[in-house]
Amino acid sequence: SGKNSSPPAIKSGAMTQEEPIENAAAQRVTIANGSADETEKLIQNDAIDTDSPPPPTQSKKIGTALFYAMSSLGVIFANKIVLSTFKFPSVQTLAFMQFTSTTLALKAASMLGYVNLLPISVNGIKSILPLSTCYLFNILTGLSA
Repeated sequence: SGKNSSPPAIKSGAMTQEEPIENAAAQRVTIANGSADETEKLIQNDAIDTDSPPPPTQSKKIGTALFYAMSSLGVIFANKIVLSTFKFPSVQTLAFMQFTSTTLALKAASMLGYVNLLPISVNGIKSILPLSTCYLFNILTGLSA
C-alpha cells in the first residue's frame, strides 16, 4: 500500500501518531492554527528553506568587507594608472570592460557556489534600472575627472 500524498490528519490541533511531520515549524503552525492547509504550504516551502545557506560567520563577514575594500582600492589605482600613465583614450571603453569583467566574475562565483544570484526578470530590471543608471552616470563622470 502506497503512502497518501494528502496533508497529515489533524486531531484537536495536533498531529496524529500515524503520520508525524518532521518539520517543527509546520507542527507549531498547525497546533497554533489548527489548519491542515497551512501545514501543507509550509511542508511544500520547506525544501526552499533547507536549501538556503547558513548565515555567514563573523570572520566571513570581515573577510568579505576586507576583500571589497582591497578590490575597490585596486580598481581605483588601476584606473588612474591606465588613464594617466598609459593615456588610455576612452573612459567609456574602460568602464564597459570593468562592468563586463564584474558580470563574468559574478557568474563564475555563482557557478562555483560562492554567491546566490537571483534570476533575471523584466520586473527585476525595471526595479533597479533607475539606480543602475545613476551608478553608470557616476562611474562615467568619475572616471573622466
